[in-house]
Amino acid sequence: MKSESFQQLIDLITRLRGPDGCPHDRSLTLCNLAAFIEDEVRELKSAIDSNNTNNMCEELGDALWCLVSIGALAEDAGLFTLDASLNGVVDKMMRRHPHVFGDAVANTPDEANALYYKAKAEEKP
Repeated sequence: MKSESFQQLIDLITRLRGPDGCPHDRSLTLCNLAAFIEDEVRELKSAIDSNNTNNMCEELGDALWCLVSIGALAEDAGLFTLDASLNGVVDKMMRRHPHVFGDAVANTPDEANALYYKAKAEEKP
């Protein structure tokens, strides 16, 4: 089940960053992780571009590890919670897809994109 796998990742990161965890993981900062996420996303893009499914799977996992680690650091610093970030993106994507979650109509990808960017422009003038 996907939620169990996600929770296992959160638990792993918590353990690695805990008092009996890994000194390297405990030393990570938002700046370190920002550099790591750039590398991992670049590697993921390369795997996608080369249609290397095995590498894609691995690099997606690496990128998720970085992203969840950023969430853990932010949560520990009292900046925001991972749940707040997840809930925020769900709410945002629902607003930006009024043709799925509202009354708008989009029959083509171009129409859907137009609705998406219209909603985005209204959120961030």
